[in-house]
Amino acid sequence: MKKIFSYSLASFLLIGAIFLGFFVKIVPEYNMEISEIFPQKNAENTFEVALEKPKNTWYLGLDKDFVESNFSHPEGLCAKFLVSGEEFSECLDLEDADETLEFYSFPIITKLSNKISFEILYNHEKIHDIENLTLYAINTLPEGKKLAFSPLETIADPMVISRAQWGADETLRYANHPKQLAIKHANLGQASKPKTEKQKKAAQKLADINKFVGEKLANQFTTTEMIRTENGQELVWPIQKVQKVNKIVVHHTADKLDGRSDEEILRAIYAYHAVTRGWGDIGYNYIVGQNGRIYEGRAGGDYVVGAHAAYNNIGSVGISVLGDYEHGYLNANQEIGLKTAIDMAARKYNIDLNATVMGFKTCNQSSCYPIQVVYTPALLGHKDVGITNCPGKNIYASLPAWRKELSQGYNPPAMTQNVVPTPATPIPQNNSSSGLFGENFGLKIQPTIQPTITPSVTQNNISINRNITSEMRQSLAQNNYSDQKFRVKLSYLENQNFIELSAFENADAKALLDNQTKNISRGEKISIHPTNNGKIAVKIGSENFEVINFLLASSAIEINSWSRKPYWDKQNRYNDNIFRDTIEIFNQNGKLAVINHLPMEYYLKGLGEVSNGDLPEKIKTIAVAARGYATFYMQKENRKYNTDRYDGSDDPNSFQRYLGLGYELRSPNVAKMVDATAGEVIFYNDKIIKPWYFSRSAGRTLSYSEYCQKNNGKNCENIAYLQSVDDPAGVNQTQSGHGVGISGIGATRFAEQGWDYKKIIQYYLAGVTIHK
Repeated sequence: MKKIFSYSLASFLLIGAIFLGFFVKIVPEYNMEISEIFPQKNAENTFEVALEKPKNTWYLGLDKDFVESNFSHPEGLCAKFLVSGEEFSECLDLEDADETLEFYSFPIITKLSNKISFEILYNHEKIHDIENLTLYAINTLPEGKKLAFSPLETIADPMVISRAQWGADETLRYANHPKQLAIKHANLGQASKPKTEKQKKAAQKLADINKFVGEKLANQFTTTEMIRTENGQELVWPIQKVQKVNKIVVHHTADKLDGRSDEEILRAIYAYHAVTRGWGDIGYNYIVGQNGRIYEGRAGGDYVVGAHAAYNNIGSVGISVLGDYEHGYLNANQEIGLKTAIDMAARKYNIDLNATVMGFKTCNQSSCYPIQVVYTPALLGHKDVGITNCPGKNIYASLPAWRKELSQGYNPPAMTQNVVPTPATPIPQNNSSSGLFGENFGLKIQPTIQPTITPSVTQNNISINRNITSEMRQSLAQNNYSDQKFRVKLSYLENQNFIELSAFENADAKALLDNQTKNISRGEKISIHPTNNGKIAVKIGSENFEVINFLLASSAIEINSWSRKPYWDKQNRYNDNIFRDTIEIFNQNGKLAVINHLPMEYYLKGLGEVSNGDLPEKIKTIAVAARGYATFYMQKENRKYNTDRYDGSDDPNSFQRYLGLGYELRSPNVAKMVDATAGEVIFYNDKIIKPWYFSRSAGRTLSYSEYCQKNNGKNCENIAYLQSVDDPAGVNQTQSGHGVGISGIGATRFAEQGWDYKKIIQYYLAGVTIHK
C-alpha cells in the first residue's frame, strides 16, 4: 500500500505541476562559482596553482593602477598558460577597460583540471615584478543532476534553444549575488578615490559621447519598458526594451573550440560578460553554435537592448557565431544557422537588410570628437561600428551576398547531422552609464575570446589598420641616412612557394629584374615564385619574367602575402610585414630567400630588442649594443653566415629580433634614442667588438670563459671586456639568456638611478669606449 500511495502522490504532483504551467524534469546542476586565487611564483618565476575542485575556464585580473603605472603599452601584457598538457596564450582584454578596476586577460576554456601554471610576458619577454595579480577560475560543466519544477517553455521562437536549456545561471544577473556585491563594494571604494587627469579626461569623453549619441537617437527610439527586478530580485543591469529594431550586427566569439560543447562555451562567455565585465548578462541577443543551432542570448525576449557593440546597442540585434572566422570558415550547418537567425530577426522586426542606417564608431582624432557618425547597411558586421576584426573576414565577406539573398526570402535547406566545425587555421591569436535611454544606453563593445595567434601566410592581401599619421608619412618620404646598407634575411616561411608584395601606401617604386629596370605603377602588386631551374618567376601586372635576382625599391614595401601580426594585438592594429627601402628576392635551393636592404639606423629603429616604454638611457644602451653587434658582423672577417648575400637575420635565436617599419612607427621613443646615439658603436683597444647583452642575470653576470666552459665549448679564452660583474637588479632572480655582458634588467635599474648609457655599458663591458 505504501508503494502504491507513493506512486499516486508522485502522479498527483506531476499532474498538478502541469496544470499550473510547470513540469518536472531532471536537469543538470551547475556550480558557476567564480573562484578568485592569488597565485604565488615558484623558483622559476612561474605561477602554479592547485585547486581542490577542477575548473575549465580561466582568466587573469591585473590591478588597473599598477598596469597603467608600470607599462606604457598594456596591450603587450600577455599570459602563457599550461593546462593538462595544452598551451594557451592570451593578452589583456582592453575593450572598455576604463570602466573596470582591473584589466582582464581574455578567458581560456580548457579541459577540466585542478592544476594550472602560467607566466606573464610583456612584449614577448617574461617579467617577474608583477603585483596585485588574481586568477579567476570557473567550472561551466555540470557537477550533477537534480529534479526540478521548470516552467513550460514560452520562448517565442521554437527553433531557438532557451537559456534554461543551455544552463544559464540566472542568479549571476542578480544584484545580491556574492560576486556582484563584491564588485559593487569595490566600485564604491574606487569612486571615493581622487581621480587622475587621465581618468578625468576619460570620464569627460564618455559623458560627451553619451550626450552626443543620445541627442542623435532621441527622435528615433523610445524606451518602452525598463524591468529592474525579476523573481523579487534586483537586477544588476535592468532589462531595457525599445519600440523598434532597425539593424542586425553580426559577430564571432573568436573562441578556440577544441571539442568543447556549445553549452560549455556559452556558460563561460556568459559568466565573463555578466560578472567580470559588469554587463549584467551575456551581450549577444542570439548565438549560433558549432552545428548551426541557435541559442537564446540576453534575457528579456523581443526588443531587449543587448550589450554587444558600443554605442550601437539600442535598436540593434546582436547575433554571434561560436568560433574564429578571421582564420577559419563556417561549416554548412553554421551558415544555415546564421542565415536563419538573420532572417528570423529581419522578419520579426521588419528590417530591410539593404536599408542604410546610422551608427557610431569610436574615434581618437580631434576632427571627429567625441565619436564618429557612420552609415551602414542594416545587416552589418561589428567591425563597421567598432575597432575590431569581428566577425572575421570569412563571415564579413559574405554579408553583401546575404543581404541580397535574405531580402528575397530564405527557405533554409536541411542541416547535416553532426558536422564538425571547420577549424581556424592555427596562426602562431562600459559599465552602465545613465543617459537618455537609461542604464543600458550605448555601452558595450563585445569582448572577443581570442585564440592563440602565430604567424600564417595566405595569398590574400592582409588588411591591417596601421594608424598612419601625417608625421609618419612625412618620415616615410625622407631618407636621412646615406651609410652603407645593412642586409637582413627575413624569416618568410620556407614552406611558402609564393610571395606577393607592393609599395606601401601606394608610393612610387622601381623594380630591378637582373639588369632590367622597370617602374611600378602605384598600387600594383608583384607576385613571385621559385622555378625548378634555380630562377624565380615574376609577374607584374600582365607581364611575366624569369630572372635570377629581383629587387624592389621604394620608401616602404609591404609583403601582402605575409601575416605577421603580433600575438598580443587583439584589435588587429599592426602587421609587421612592412619594410623600408629595398626588398631582394632570389631562389635559394628551391626556396624563396627574402632580404631587406636598408640603412643601419633604420634597421635599428625596427628592432624589437627593447620596449618603447623603457627608460631613455636603457633604450640608448641597447641601441648602441645592437648597432655594434650588427656592425661587427658586417665586417668580412667576422661573417656570421656562410654567404655574402646578407649580413644578419630577423630570427632572435640566430641574430636579432627585427620587425621592420611597423615596430618603428609604434615605437617613437626607440627611434628617438637611435637618433640620439647615431653611428655610435663599442670599441676595445680601438677595434669594434661584438657586444654581448641578454635579458636578466641571477645577481651577477658570467664571464665569457665561464659561459664557454659551462656550455662545453672549445678554446674558452679569457676576453678582457667580458668579465663577471655584480648585477644587483638580478638578485633573487632566475637567469634569462646567456648571462654574458650587458644585463637588460641591470640596465633598467641603473637608468632608474640616473646613470647614462655610456656609464651602463662601461660597467658591464670593462675598458671599452663608445664613439662613432
